[in-house]
Amino acid sequence: MSDFKVYIKNVKISPKKLRFLVSNVKKQSPVQAVHTLMYTQKKGATFLRKAISSALSNAKNTMNIDSGLLQFKSVAIEEGLRLKRFRAGSKGMAKPFRHEYSHIKLVLTTGDNTDKSIKSVKSIKSETEPVETEVKKTELKEVKSTKLKVKNATKEPKAEK
Repeated sequence: MSDFKVYIKNVKISPKKLRFLVSNVKKQSPVQAVHTLMYTQKKGATFLRKAISSALSNAKNTMNIDSGLLQFKSVAIEEGLRLKRFRAGSKGMAKPFRHEYSHIKLVLTTGDNTDKSIKSVKSIKSETEPVETEVKKTELKEVKSTKLKVKNATKEPKAEK
């Protein structure tokens, strides 16, 4: 059982916005998470997708592990820098605001069930037998269509006075 870690620092998005996406991503496998994040229309989705795909490629390049066997061990969004800035306000006052950054900490692991699942898939393939299916042909009956005939009713123009 091996772990693959990714730690991305100073991502220009607030941690609150990233945590909103992480709640859905944790429930899925990493491969499914990449696909769903690709079509999610949030700014943080691209950062998370790149982090997960980086962890998947680390696993593939270092240990030659299939990406389908990996699971999320932990996904954490940490607070990063908080830059204090000011914007001009009314009556010459300065209104403070903050640029918030976040860190993405991601750990993928090969689950304990990976060896068992590989064996079970092989045994299922050997045990299954092809099933014969019968297809019955049905006859179509011809039905006469009943159309309503509409008479061409023309109104006579009114005589002018």
